[in-house]
Amino acid sequence: ARTKGTDDWKFNGDQCSTPPQPWVSDKVLLAYRFAAFAIGFGFLVTLLDTPRIFVAFTVWNWTIFTVYFGIGTYLSLRKVLKTERKVEHLTKPEKAFIVLLNLELPSTFLICAVVWLVLYPAAVSVDANLDGVLNPFSFLSHAANVAFFLVDFFFSGLYIRLHYFVYTVMWGSTYIAFHTVYQFVREAQSKDHCPVYGFLTLDQEPLFAIIWAFGLLFVYFLFFLIGLLVSKFKEKRYARFQENEVKVSA
Repeated sequence: ARTKGTDDWKFNGDQCSTPPQPWVSDKVLLAYRFAAFAIGFGFLVTLLDTPRIFVAFTVWNWTIFTVYFGIGTYLSLRKVLKTERKVEHLTKPEKAFIVLLNLELPSTFLICAVVWLVLYPAAVSVDANLDGVLNPFSFLSHAANVAFFLVDFFFSGLYIRLHYFVYTVMWGSTYIAFHTVYQFVREAQSKDHCPVYGFLTLDQEPLFAIIWAFGLLFVYFLFFLIGLLVSKFKEKRYARFQENEVKVSA
């Protein structure tokens, strides 16, 4: 039976890898997750030679993308192989998987919106080089990743829960703290503060950067609410589907 409410750590772990609809099999979900993991890992390896690549929030989230689908592949493989569960509660990989879902689904929405509604128009307005935005990895990490997560979300039996937003705040705050320290290090080296996100630079007007940082956390919450609404839609959609199944079987 599906469990709802806030007691998520007592979920049956099979929900991490059990499609709620009969037309998606466990093997299909396994193949999908492995393909997504292979794409994530392949591009991540190619990025390692790029200088200062982990300064970009996009790459932080692409790393989480890869870890998420790696864990998902492992969980789906266990399900396909019918590995016996030794505990009734969630295992550590299952807990991590649920947290990463609640963290990354709104993150992909946010990144996509910031890149195509803020950074890209700003670059076009000053006639800047667009190679950093218009390339295969950019399309994958700023657009296609949204589709990847939505498909996996609808293929699993999990839902977005509001209390998981604390992990999203921790993730966003960790990056802002890292980015701030990075700027001070660059200043000590007499270099430009922010070669990636100009609106977070501290070398012109620190107050402006602080407002941007808190503004991004607020927008993060708005996109988390969008993810929550999508989750509610999924919950109602599959509840009606299950009711119809019961009526047909009766």
